[in-house]
Amino acid sequence: METMEHMILLLIWSTIDTSCAKIDVLVTINGAANLKCPTHSSSASTNWFVPGSVPQISNDNTLYTDNTRISITGNPGKGEYNLRISNVQTSDVGIYKCTISIKNVAYQHEFNLIIGKPPKNLRIENFENQSTVQKIEGEELVLKCTVESGQPKENLRFEKNRDIIKESNTSTVNLTVTLSHTDHQSRYTCKAISTALNVSLSQTITVNVLYAPQVNLGKVGESLMIKEGTT
Repeated sequence: METMEHMILLLIWSTIDTSCAKIDVLVTINGAANLKCPTHSSSASTNWFVPGSVPQISNDNTLYTDNTRISITGNPGKGEYNLRISNVQTSDVGIYKCTISIKNVAYQHEFNLIIGKPPKNLRIENFENQSTVQKIEGEELVLKCTVESGQPKENLRFEKNRDIIKESNTSTVNLTVTLSHTDHQSRYTCKAISTALNVSLSQTITVNVLYAPQVNLGKVGESLMIKEGTT
């Protein structure tokens, strides 16, 4: 008996396509989420499952829920049955699944609904109220940038003249640079990159480096006359 049950389970699981990756869907409170089932067929039924509900909440265009914020969209002629959630609330967060069986192969796609929260309050410590700093060649420029993290997690980085020089997956990124005369007028920017932001969050410091003049009087062994008052 146990052998027969084991064979039945193997048969069932052998028909499920598990190659479909989970997709993160970022939404905002009171916004709309459109979940598009990647696999569709005009000759097969599509079912949707929502968090906290064991039975499906839809079969093709038919809904089995009294939640008026949920609807089915797409082109039924092509077998497209997508799930739309309007006026998204925090209670809607979770894993959504669409399933469809084509030629004895069951396809299941998962969507992880996430409420987006942009990072905020990015600052370069001790430089909050200034955009330039003056240093002497050979001195160290020490920068510490912090941000209040959002959802999903942002990428925090330092750029020098738009080139990335340091990155962090935490809410803090530190940078120490020993300055040379070639760093004069360089722009150091701390930037937070997040899909929850419409534009990046950043702060820039311009460095003015004081350095001794470099005098080149000519080739070694070559005579050169310098007259006072001339350049």
